[in-house]
Amino acid sequence: MSYCTKDDVKVRLNIKTEDVSHDIELDDLIAEGESIVNIKLKPYTATPLATVPDIIKYAVADYAAAGFKDRRRDAAEPPSVFRELGDKKVEIYIEATFKVGKLQ
Repeated sequence: MSYCTKDDVKVRLNIKTEDVSHDIELDDLIAEGESIVNIKLKPYTATPLATVPDIIKYAVADYAAAGFKDRRRDAAEPPSVFRELGDKKVEIYIEATFKVGKLQ
């Protein structure tokens, strides 16, 4: 089971959901985002998650969007903010679910 859909990512990237030209790449980027989330959650719970909370779905979509944007950015451009958004969402989930203090 995937943590998010291609459409979740397309919304962030302003790609029309019926546009399938990037679908294979988005599948790979979603898998990459899921790996990032699983690594971050592994100290707290078994992964992959059987039930995916909305905030984790949104985080994976952010990571996938970040990968998509970063692959296309010029070296002089700053990295996409989507990765930072994904990190914050995972942090919020960990703090709220596992009652840990503010993560550094």
